[in-house]
Amino acid sequence: MKPVCQYKSIAISRVSFLLLAFAILATISIFTSCSKEEEDLGKVGSRNIKVQFHTTNLLLVRQTPGEAQISQVQALVFIDNGEGYTYNYTASGTSLINSDNLSATFDIEIYTETRPVKIYIIANSNDAISSNQPMVGETENEVKQKLTKAVTSTNITGNFPMWGEYSLPSGISGTLNNTVAQLKVLRAIARVDINSVDSPANFIMTSVQAFRVSSQLQIAPNAYSGSLLVSGPSIPTGSSSTINTTPIPVIGNTSEAQLYLPESEAPAFVNQVSEATCVIIGGRYNGSTTVTYYRLDFAPDIPEYPLGQILRNHHYTFDILKVTSAGWPTPEEAAENISANIEVASQDWSDANINVGIDDTDYFRLSKRNIELAATAGSTGYTFVSTSIPSYTIQWSDASGNPLGDPAGSIDDGVIRVTKSNYAIFVEAITDNPSAEDNLKYILIVAKRARIVISINQLGL
Repeated sequence: MKPVCQYKSIAISRVSFLLLAFAILATISIFTSCSKEEEDLGKVGSRNIKVQFHTTNLLLVRQTPGEAQISQVQALVFIDNGEGYTYNYTASGTSLINSDNLSATFDIEIYTETRPVKIYIIANSNDAISSNQPMVGETENEVKQKLTKAVTSTNITGNFPMWGEYSLPSGISGTLNNTVAQLKVLRAIARVDINSVDSPANFIMTSVQAFRVSSQLQIAPNAYSGSLLVSGPSIPTGSSSTINTTPIPVIGNTSEAQLYLPESEAPAFVNQVSEATCVIIGGRYNGSTTVTYYRLDFAPDIPEYPLGQILRNHHYTFDILKVTSAGWPTPEEAAENISANIEVASQDWSDANINVGIDDTDYFRLSKRNIELAATAGSTGYTFVSTSIPSYTIQWSDASGNPLGDPAGSIDDGVIRVTKSNYAIFVEAITDNPSAEDNLKYILIVAKRARIVISINQLGL
C-alpha cells in the first residue's frame, strides 16, 4: 500500500510509459492532458501523462525479441529532502503490453510532488524488490545495493533485469506538457557470442558454458556515464565467483544469443588463471569423435583492459581463428589452466566506435578501419564485422573509395589477400615487403548504400 499519509498533496498523476526496451539511450516526449476546467476551478484530480520512449541501441547482432521483452515493471520513487534523494514508495506497472520486438507500454500511478523527484524504472525484477523491499528514507546507494538477484548454474535465457532513471528536478505536476527529457536504460547482463564458422574445417564446436560466474547480480549500477556506459562492474556484497553454468549445445558451429552473464570483476594479475571468469567451449578436433575443451578469456583488444572483467549491457564476441590440437579432456581442466591450442580474437562491441547507420533498421559496424601487417609474408590482421545486412562486398579502391577492381568474396593482388565473412574481414600478406617504405592499400566495402573505406598498411623492413 502506498504511504499516502506522508504527503501534503493527495493529487494523483497517472503516468503512461511507452518503453522501447531495445535497450539503452532513450529520448522521451511527454504529452500532458489536463482539464482546463479543473485547473480554473482549483479542483484536485488525476492527470494523464503519456511518455514515449524513442531508443537507440548498441545494435547487437541479430538482437532477439527476448532481449527487449518486459513482463514486469516497478517504479521506485525518490524525493530530494534537501540532503539528497531518499526512497519514498513503489508504484507497480499496470496494463503492460509488449507491442513488438522493441517496445512495451505500461501505466504507473505516482503522487504529485513539489520537491525534486527521481524515479527508478525497474523491469523484470518483482521478486528482487519483494525480497529486498526498500525502506522509506533509504538513500539511492542503499536501495541499489539491496536490489540483487541470485545467479545459478541454470543459464539466463530471458526476462533480463533492466533499470532506468527518470529525473524530475521540478517535481511532479500537470505542467509537464510537451516536455522533452532523457531517460537511460540498462540491462543488468552481458551477451556473449562465439563464432567458429570461419575457422578451419578441422574443428566443430559442440558446447559452450561459463566458469566462475558471479553468484549475484545487482539490478542498478553504482555509476554510469552520460553515454550510458559503465566503466566498472557493480558486484553485490557477498557475491562470489563460484557458479559454473550448464553446458549449452551448439548447433551450426555458432553460438549466438545463447549465453548471458552477470557482471564480473577482474582478479589480480597473479590470480587470472585460477580466478578469472572465462568461457569454456567443447569441440571435436580434426575429425575426432572425442570432445575436448578450450578456454576463452575476456580479453578484448582494448588498452589496459582487465582480463576477466564483464560489464553490463556489453556485447562480447569470440571469433575462433585457428585450432591447432585437441583441447583439455574436461571443462574443469580447461578452466583451471591457461588457454591452449586455440587462437581466438575477442571484441567488446560496446567500446567499438566505428558505426555506420544505413537506415532505420540496418547497420554496419567495424571494430577498426586501419589494419596493420608486419613486413614478412604470412603476417595477418583483421577487423570484426557486426551487421544486420545478410551480404556485403569488398573490392580494391583508392583512398577516396573509387573502385579499382571488381567486388568479390576474396581479393588478391599478389601481395595482399583480403577475405570477408559474416563476422570479420581477414587480411594476409602473401609476400614480403622488402622496401623500407610502408605498402599502403585500400579496400572498399559496399553494404546496401553505405560505402566504407579500410586502409591496409604493410610495414617496411
